[in-house]
This record gives sequence, C-alpha cells and structure tokens, in this order.
Amino acid sequence: MRASIGIQFFLWRGCHDRTWGRFVSRSHHVVTERSRFITHVGTDLRDGLEGGAFAFARSDAALTLNNGALKEGIAALSRGVSEPASFVKALAAMILLGFGVDREAAAVAVGEGADLLRHEAPGLYA
Repeated sequence: MRASIGIQFFLWRGCHDRTWGRFVSRSHHVVTERSRFITHVGTDLRDGLEGGAFAFARSDAALTLNNGALKEGIAALSRGVSEPASFVKALAAMILLGFGVDREAAAVAVGEGADLLRHEAPGLYA
C-alpha cells in the first residue's frame, strides 16, 4: 500500500504542478543514490521484499524500474495525457507488478491508494 500511494502521489503531483513535473522529470538529482528520495524508496523496497509483499531478484533493478517509470510518467503527465486518472492507476499497477506483487493485490492497493489520495493529497503536494 505504501508503494502504491507513493507512486500515485508523485504521478499526481506531476499532473497538478506541471512546472514541478517538467523539472523533476529532467533532473538526475532526484534519482542519485544519495538523495533522500532514493534512500526512502530503497528502504521501502527492502522492507517489501523481506516482508513478502514483493518478489524481485535485484534491488537495484527494482529501484531502476521504479525511478524510470516515475520519471517518464511524471514527464507524460506534465505534458498532458488523456484520462490522467486511468494513466496513473495503470502505471502504478504496472510498477507493482514489476516488483512481483500479485495482480489482484496490486489492483486492490492501487484502488485503495487512489481513494485515499483523492481525499487527502491535494493539500499536501507542496
């Protein structure tokens, strides 16, 4: 659930704040190994793997999948896509599937995460 919400939060921020989205999608600073973002994502991936929620062979590959998909997703949303809600949900589900999450569990996590974000997130983007 934490991964689902985090993924969707970043994607929606890129949609709602297109200047931020264009900056982040072009910035290598966000995905350097010493950034706070990468440290937190790495911890979440390790915790998910150790807790059995994820099933992947290499943490560095999972981190690369996450970062690449997020950067490109944010870039697309900052340019504008049709039906952004379905785009965000589809990309979040695909990332979770890439982490080895079961298809049904990924769908539940994306749906529940989307509901939570719809109610809580807009005031938190800053």
